[in-house]
Amino acid sequence: MQTALLTGQELGVVIARMEALERLLQGSIRQTYLENAQLQAFLGISKRASDSLRKQGNIPFSRIGNKFYYAFADIETMLLWYRKSLQSDVAPSSERDT
Repeated sequence: MQTALLTGQELGVVIARMEALERLLQGSIRQTYLENAQLQAFLGISKRASDSLRKQGNIPFSRIGNKFYYAFADIETMLLWYRKSLQSDVAPSSERDT
């Protein structure tokens, strides 16, 4: 078995890459949940609208202290639930012309 030695500079590069990978993994875990302000920005809604969604039970949430967290999967589910079919919103061209 052959032993490979790293210089201090090479070891520093390896450590930096491992730290970057750790930050990336922590960020991906953190991004599965959105805070209230992130939800508002994502959906383009006001604080009052996000409060209404929460109070009416339209979106599941977790609360820790005064902070609210929303699972991104729940947001996607809510959006799919409220999605309207274009065919039901738009009359066929033959009906518009009459």
